[in-house]
Amino acid sequence: MKALFITDFGTNLAITDAETGEAQGQLARYAAWGDKGRGKPEVIETSDDLDQLQEKHGPGLPVQEIGGAK
Repeated sequence: MKALFITDFGTNLAITDAETGEAQGQLARYAAWGDKGRGKPEVIETSDDLDQLQEKHGPGLPVQEIGGAK
């Protein structure tokens, strides 16, 4: 599947339980997005390694910063 773009959250995002506040895990900093056949972009792979995602999906893919990413 061909990726269309990569998003960058700027850091890993913590996932916490809304009721207890307990840590449940974290989201990777980067995500490659592509069309899975539903007519809209969906995440096809996540990673904390931008170079790895670009090597696999294409070095020319645009990287879109999300939520104050630097």
